[in-house]
Amino acid sequence: MTEFFRGRDGELKKRKQKLAEAKQPLPKDEKLTKLEQQLVEAQKPIVIDPSLVRLRQEVKTSEQQLGTKRLTATQDISWALINNPEFLFNH
Repeated sequence: MTEFFRGRDGELKKRKQKLAEAKQPLPKDEKLTKLEQQLVEAQKPIVIDPSLVRLRQEVKTSEQQLGTKRLTATQDISWALINNPEFLFNH
């Protein structure tokens, strides 16, 4: 008998429908989605320009050469002798 009256009660049907709608998950907020995408972009690693990497390496090499002036001078003299036309002709 309870089922009969509940089946005919229009107000109860409306309330059950509203309850079912309230239990549905809310749609995702557009601004929240946009912020999540920006967060993903911000977490990507930064790509360093290869020419900048090369220049940094050259600066380190120059600093090392300044620290060992005698070795650098010896290497320069050796290369000058090796690249001499007379040395290239004889050897």
